[in-house]
Amino acid sequence: MKWKCTFGLCSRESVTAPVLWAERLSGFLVRRPYPDGLKRSSSSSIACGMQSRNETASPQHGSVPTRERGASPAPVPVGSTRKDNHREVLVAFDFFTVPTITLRLLYCFFVIEHSRRRILHFNVTCHPNAEWVLQQLREAFPEAGPYRYAIFDLDSKFDSSVNAFLRATGLHRKRTSVQAPWQNGLAERWIGSCRREILDHVILLKEEHLRRLMRDYVRYHHEDRIHDSLEKDTPNRRPVEHRPTPTSTLIASARLGGLHHRYAWREVA
Repeated sequence: MKWKCTFGLCSRESVTAPVLWAERLSGFLVRRPYPDGLKRSSSSSIACGMQSRNETASPQHGSVPTRERGASPAPVPVGSTRKDNHREVLVAFDFFTVPTITLRLLYCFFVIEHSRRRILHFNVTCHPNAEWVLQQLREAFPEAGPYRYAIFDLDSKFDSSVNAFLRATGLHRKRTSVQAPWQNGLAERWIGSCRREILDHVILLKEEHLRRLMRDYVRYHHEDRIHDSLEKDTPNRRPVEHRPTPTSTLIASARLGGLHHRYAWREVA
């Protein structure tokens, strides 16, 4: 009897294969996480001061657990405790690439802090090198700050001149291992969010186009985007807007060209 595997789901090529495939596929779909947009909508309603239940029902995705701002977070693995204890003094930086309509490859460099998930600096270039990276770090850290550790990978662009600048700034180097992006997980997650929430929906024209989009996305990330790790708050501390009067209506303000929205209360005229 022959076995084959598709998308991690194994079945036998026999009469019972359709039954086994259906059973395993149903279990796979049940274990899939709920869409990010559904979770984001629940968090946005909390930011508007709306009362949320412990579970938000969805006809397509079942019950979705939510947590109100200020509630105790779920237990975290022991391995992440060390970073949580030092996140106030942790920063990370990395590159990611984006192709243009002419198949030209652009490189986006960014620096992110661990405490409030703020983007301290970003820039775009088509010819990255150590000298360019050094200039970006000078702009990100113009003077001594509260940060003590910098996490980055083994990219050849982070050479001895970059290491010397970090030492002069008072930052201790924490380089990740070979092929271990999870060791710089915060930066990698931000890259994934940036791709899913804007870059995957846009065809880039040139370097200035990407720089403008990144500027808009960073503003949205700081002022509007809600983070579970920040107790459903934004990096710039978005206050909870309670409904002023029973007749107030909820309005949606477009962000990033309508890809996302910010909700607020408005008095009915």
